[in-house]
Amino acid sequence: MIKIVPDALSKLLTDLIGRPVAATPGPPASDLVGLGGSSGVAAIYRDPEGAASAACVADIAAAASLGAALSLMPAAQAKACVKSGELSENLMENYGEVCNVIASLIGQLTHKSASLDGVQSGAGAPTEDVRRLLANGGARLDVNIRVEGYDDGRVTLLVNAG
Repeated sequence: MIKIVPDALSKLLTDLIGRPVAATPGPPASDLVGLGGSSGVAAIYRDPEGAASAACVADIAAAASLGAALSLMPAAQAKACVKSGELSENLMENYGEVCNVIASLIGQLTHKSASLDGVQSGAGAPTEDVRRLLANGGARLDVNIRVEGYDDGRVTLLVNAG
């Protein structure tokens, strides 16, 4: 059985961003995409056979904070995205880079390579893949993300059991 621990995600993100990132148990973000919601950002990862092997679903606050912190953008830019309810193009691109690095953690957990298939938000988010991953009973991590100097958000990481 795959077990995801918050510390592994926290360490990965801290090393990537270069400032403290805390990942602590929290409410799910998966309800934002795939269960009727459209205010989340979803990254889908595929295994070598092309099947959806994992998803990382974040609320706008987590995605904006992680994306902004990655390139040292001011917290005010992340806050503006939260207020508007959508990520700017550059923050979406930066958050995509964060998700790309998370693929390495997924690969460690599954002992298979995982590649980022894409990151989408709102109505374009990959709801069917998220629904399948939620239904398969694989590993799940629901965390609050706190990036030093930025707003808190929530993230759900889903990893296929098979």
